[in-house]
Amino acid sequence: CADESEAGEKVLLGIAGDFNVENALVAIAAAREIGIGIEAIKKGLSKLRVPGRMEVVESKDGRVICVVDYAHNQLSFRSLFSSVKRAFPASPVIALFGAAGGKAQERREQLPREAAPYSDLMIFTNEDPAHEDPMKVCRELAEHVPDDTPNKIILDREAAVHAAFKAAREEYVNPDAPTIVLLLAKGDEELMHVGDEFVPIESDLSLANRLIDVTQFD
Repeated sequence: CADESEAGEKVLLGIAGDFNVENALVAIAAAREIGIGIEAIKKGLSKLRVPGRMEVVESKDGRVICVVDYAHNQLSFRSLFSSVKRAFPASPVIALFGAAGGKAQERREQLPREAAPYSDLMIFTNEDPAHEDPMKVCRELAEHVPDDTPNKIILDREAAVHAAFKAAREEYVNPDAPTIVLLLAKGDEELMHVGDEFVPIESDLSLANRLIDVTQFD
């Protein structure tokens, strides 16, 4: 802090994640350097929200906590998964993600390897396939999963979210801790890149809010 008297100030951050705390500390220091008052900073940070970025949706019974985030590369996966594990050390974790078609081929190896140490189940699904076969992309992700980590492929993203919440309630349960479901990469996006088109979809954030309390699945 620019003023030592502010060192004990408590700041409520409106977005989850240890890495966002680090970002907020940098922002606080920069803001104080240019003369912004601590109360204004606290007010701004408490209202901070980025749609689809570390959005937390909790079931009514508290058994399932869903985190929707844009994480889609090795560094963001590393930060996200380690942060979730520190916050919920006893919770089972179900991670749903894919990989974009036509670029960043290395992610198909990196992402499942980063997620595996923290995940009880990985579900691979469609994610902006562009001109690639989405099943081929998902199979390449699955090829790099360590042998002891359960995983499945469900191409339809809505069906995959259904399956993640069903597994959270029926298979991956700790009676003493909520199950964490991570919906990754698409965030609040409402378009899927397929071929030369951007096809309308329901966003992960909307799916989470609509489905997290559904107890009967088709």
